[in-house]
Amino acid sequence: MKENHIAAAGGIKEAVKAVRDKIGLMVKVQVEVTSESEVRQAVESKVDNIMFDNCSVAQIRDYLRLIPKSILTEASGGINLTNIEEYHGCGVDYISIGSITHSIKVLDLSLLIIEGN
Repeated sequence: MKENHIAAAGGIKEAVKAVRDKIGLMVKVQVEVTSESEVRQAVESKVDNIMFDNCSVAQIRDYLRLIPKSILTEASGGINLTNIEEYHGCGVDYISIGSITHSIKVLDLSLLIIEGN
């Protein structure tokens, strides 16, 4: 869940509860966090994955001490091929680099079959 979903639901706890009530426990729930308070709420809500959005390496290391090993963690936002080394070894399970997908040039392919050609 991203910040807009969380805000619309009234907070992390409310958003996670709404999702769990609707889909049960078989679907993994990931929550985007930007502060220690949000990390604590996500942990209390027993989410499956916590994504640190636009957090510094120092913040991530600090927040990780609050998270049990049963919750996967991911660094995201502002990470690119020039600064990824800073995040390597910070302790998260995954690192996302959005520029790999949102900065790609599109190739338009058509599978149109034209009769007689």
